Amino acid sequence: MVLRLQTQTWENQLPILVDRAVVRSIRPRIAGLEFIRFEPSAKHRLGQCVKGLLAVGRC
Repeated sequence: MVLRLQTQTWENQLPILVDRAVVRSIRPRIAGLEFIRFEPSAKHRLGQCVKGLLAVGRC
């Protein structure tokens, strides 16, 4: 399944737009996604969000 999606990280920030993502796995309450196509700025913001989640549990 191929998706186009956006995700909101903070209330005051613009959403991160992903032009193309592929669903790689589905489990109860969890979906594994591979992000295929998005702008470099979105890639950077998504990377920062993931680092924040790993470090303190929030974007």
